[in-house]
Amino acid sequence: MGLIDNLLFGGKKRKEETQKQMKALQAQNMQMVINASMQIFPSWQTIEAIDSYVTIDDVYAIISYLAETAARVEMYGDSESARLL
Repeated sequence: MGLIDNLLFGGKKRKEETQKQMKALQAQNMQMVINASMQIFPSWQTIEAIDSYVTIDDVYAIISYLAETAARVEMYGDSESARLL
């Protein structure tokens, strides 16, 4: 079987290429595992960014509510000459 492999498939050279490909695939697989764990367990910086956004969003909601409420208050002009009529 070794003689047929050497003649048909290139022998040592092909074996070395296959080993290089296997090492590259293993390295790629390890990177995918590391990336998957980062997605499951995010860094603390991401959580801090989310917390700051939530705080800013709450402040914006309160200010918007106060601005809309103030805009609904009716305003009347008052002048001295209008009272005399």
